Formats: sequence, C-alpha cells, structure tokens
Amino acid sequence: MIKTKVSLSIIAIIFLSTLTFASTKQVQRNQDDEEGVEELKSFDVQYSPYNKEKTEVRGLKLGLPMSAGNGIVHGAEISLLCSDTANISGFQGSLIGVNITKKLNGAQVALVANMLREHGEGAQFGILSFAAKSIKGVQFGLFCYSKKTEGLQFGIVNNADDLADFQLGILNYNKRAWVPLLPLINFSPRVIKYFYESDADEEPEG
Repeated sequence: MIKTKVSLSIIAIIFLSTLTFASTKQVQRNQDDEEGVEELKSFDVQYSPYNKEKTEVRGLKLGLPMSAGNGIVHGAEISLLCSDTANISGFQGSLIGVNITKKLNGAQVALVANMLREHGEGAQFGILSFAAKSIKGVQFGLFCYSKKTEGLQFGIVNNADDLADFQLGILNYNKRAWVPLLPLINFSPRVIKYFYESDADEEPEG
C-alpha cells in the first residue's frame, strides 16, 4: 500500500513539475527591477559579457558569443558561450557554455551549466544545474544542486541543502528526508504527508 502511494506521489510530482515548466506566467519583477529600465527592444544582439545596462527585451536577445545585462528578457536569450541576463521570463539557452540569471520563469538549457542565483520556476537542463536559493519545477543534469527544490531533481548526484520534494539519481542528499543520504531515490516527508492529507479530505459519497 505504501509503495503504491509513493508511486502515485512520484507521478503527481512529475506532472506538477511539467505544468510548472509549461507555465507562461511572467516573473514578478520587484521595484528595483522596474526602476531604471533604460530601453525597450524587441531584438538585441550583444558581443560582451560586461554589459550592465537595464534593457528590457520583449522578443529575442542574441549573444555572439556572449550576452549579459541587468534588465529583463521576455522571450528568449540565446548565446554561443554565455547568457547572463538578470531576469528571464521564457527561455535562456547557451549552445556550448553556461546560462546565468537571478530570476527565472521558464527554462534554462545549456551544454555545460545553468546557474540560478536566486529564485526560479520552470526547468534546468545541463551537465550542472544549480539553484542558489530555490526552484519550483525540475532540475536535470549530471549534478543537480539547490537549497530548495519544490519538484524533482534528476541527476547522477543530487544535493538539496534544505529540501527536495523528490530525487532520482545514483546518490541523493536531501537534508530533510527521513534518511538524508540515499542511493537511487530520496524524497521529502512532506510529499507523503500531502498525499495522506489529500486522501483524508476525500470522503466517500453516501
């Protein structure tokens, strides 16, 4: 019975994570992000990682070979070596390098590494997937790290310094799990708690 409940919990987490990844909800920008936006563009091409302008791009931002900025991209940022815009609402990709952002709502895809400096919702795909504070959604990589993952970590080595709802990998460290370090599978107790609470809320008719 418990194995069935755990399996159903796994399916629920993957399903919810997929919905999060597909969400088109934009990143909520705080007051500091909104103030000082210098220019609005639908297309931008950059060549250097040292750009600190607060440009808002609603469309496509290209890095040849690198792009950066303290502004916002609503759409896609794609570079050869490094994409490094502070706020991403949509897609951030690097063909042979790394992605770096402060806030994410959408997906990061990189050959080498994805770096999320604060909070994000969506998915990370790369050899290294790193979230310094938290991510809601899915992390895929050979090595996945986050302080808090509300969703799934899927990698060879998974590390959650606070908690991860669910982990699949060769080695999984989950600080708040019943057993913090486990091979193959690990999960947060709150997943089971949530499932049992959902069962309790469902009362038979009649």
